[in-house]
Amino acid sequence: MTHLHLWCSLKADADAREFCDNVQEFLSDLYRREMIEGFNIARRDFAMDPPGLGEFHFTVDFRDARQASRTLDEIEKDDGEIAEFRKTVTAVIKDMNVAMYRDWPEPRLPRINHDR
Repeated sequence: MTHLHLWCSLKADADAREFCDNVQEFLSDLYRREMIEGFNIARRDFAMDPPGLGEFHFTVDFRDARQASRTLDEIEKDDGEIAEFRKTVTAVIKDMNVAMYRDWPEPRLPRINHDR
């Protein structure tokens, strides 16, 4: 599994609830289209976070790096519905940090015993 992590803060005039509703709708649409495997939306609690990460944290799960690459490419080149979601969501973001991680150790196929 490959995990995309996004941390962001919002512009001063942004409505946090509306923003998260839009992110939820955007990611739910990607999930319905089977472009992602799942996602999580979280908000900083008790101001406990390293400096610069941001108030919101989103995790987007992909089957593997290939699915992540295809999905991110599709989001970038889309000029329809996905592009409208993207514009709505990114319009209120003040700053953002992004990281990609994969499960470790990577799952391995079971060994087959050919001696039987």
